[in-house]
Amino acid sequence: MKIHTLGPAVTDSYRAAEQYRADHENLEVVGHPSFEVLYQSIPELRGELLLIPAAVKTPTGASWGDLHYQYGDRLELIDSLITELSPLAILERRGRSGQRAYCHPATIDYLTRNVEGPLEIMPCPSKWQAYRCYQTDGRYTLTSQAFAGPADRVIKTIHLKILWSVYQVKGETDAKTSVNN
Repeated sequence: MKIHTLGPAVTDSYRAAEQYRADHENLEVVGHPSFEVLYQSIPELRGELLLIPAAVKTPTGASWGDLHYQYGDRLELIDSLITELSPLAILERRGRSGQRAYCHPATIDYLTRNVEGPLEIMPCPSKWQAYRCYQTDGRYTLTSQAFAGPADRVIKTIHLKILWSVYQVKGETDAKTSVNN
């Protein structure tokens, strides 16, 4: 059986799936490029598991609650777990001007409350992807502290636990709605 979540292996989602797998035999972790892609794949995942963080938020603003009700006819909530997230950090790229900031949609509010000035927010599907985009042309990001390099100034660090939902995809395969609706 497979458990599907956000990838790549450096994401908190993937690490949480690995932790869940350690307690459940015969599970293979499959990482997806975004939660939107994962939800769009539901028709092909009949009988398999999904690991979704309670803090999930899509670029269109759909939260865990929105997705839970939207897909309730195709997903059965079967388990949960709590894990420690990798330490997070708000980073500023030294010597870069502008107000472009990359972050996961679930962290937008936290970032805007902790960085001065109006920000040009650029949502990304993961904290890893936010850091990669920030390296190109961003001034700020909220990402894993482990990604910080010598060109980054750490503005603030954050230590949090998170709740994860484990769903099993039901047998129905006709997806009537989509995460992007």
